[in-house]
Amino acid sequence: MGPQFPIPRRWALTPRSCETLGLASDHGETLLTATELGSSIGSGGTVVSDVVVAVHVATSETLDAIPRSQGVSIVLSHSFNHHKDPLGAFRLATSTAAGARV
Repeated sequence: MGPQFPIPRRWALTPRSCETLGLASDHGETLLTATELGSSIGSGGTVVSDVVVAVHVATSETLDAIPRSQGVSIVLSHSFNHHKDPLGAFRLATSTAAGARV
């Protein structure tokens, strides 16, 4: 089982994503928390079960597995703490990807 932690960061949604979800949007990115998207966050955190990487391909809508090693790299590239604690960020990304489908 991977690490458990709350996800306090806001997600940046494009106008198209907001439209798809039926949400109001400005012309730029709309920043929303998981709670604002209808999720509830418990005090104990959550287990990351999947790391999903969106790659826009005009001809296909599939969900393909990639190696966990790529998942570690992707999680690290989207983290915000790797500058302050590189080793801690690496350990967290590694344990997250190890316990998740990528």
